[in-house]
Amino acid sequence: MTFTLNSLWCQMNISIFIDIVATIITLFLAIATWKMARATQKMLEAQFKPYIVVYIELDKEHPECIDLVIKNIGTAPASNIRFEIPEYFPWEAGGLSVGEAQKAKNLTYGPLRNGMKYLAPGVAWRSYWGQYGGLHDSLNGNAVEIIAYFSDVNGHPAEPTKNNLDVRDFDHFGWITSNSQKQTQALEKQAKALESINLNLKKYISSQDQLASPRVDNLEQN
Repeated sequence: MTFTLNSLWCQMNISIFIDIVATIITLFLAIATWKMARATQKMLEAQFKPYIVVYIELDKEHPECIDLVIKNIGTAPASNIRFEIPEYFPWEAGGLSVGEAQKAKNLTYGPLRNGMKYLAPGVAWRSYWGQYGGLHDSLNGNAVEIIAYFSDVNGHPAEPTKNNLDVRDFDHFGWITSNSQKQTQALEKQAKALESINLNLKKYISSQDQLASPRVDNLEQN
């Protein structure tokens, strides 16, 4: 009888031990599965998120002009977009040459001041910013920083982006001139052309006078 009780007690202990081990293994597998699912979710979230950048580029149709571009280079839509820019931000700086005292007007409207509600992935907002000379002098030859704040479509804030705009990146484009410079160059060419025509005309008239002079003398002698 004692042997039977001891055997039964041993069997019960083994069964309890197996149950405990099975519970621990099940719990471990559940935690591992949760962590794997969480990691997969984070990976998907990292791959599917908005990313707003601000940069400048030369206008394709008017290479003497510089455009400002706001673009969502991410893989998801961006919402609640707003920008932090300096109190003075030059805008439409056209017709101004390097060294002029006049500065461009200050930006008081548009997305950079009022923000944007939505921007789809891969979509860009583009606008004329100005010409090299006007922007360079209006910014005193300095770069300007724009910080973009935005959220995903669910309203969850994303990491802000810092964007450095520096028109001096286009210093090596020697053919970039302002409209006033181009007009001046055109007028100088026209003036030289008129001067050449006038000189040739004077030479022609002088030569005709010389040809006509002997005939006049002969008539007077007769």
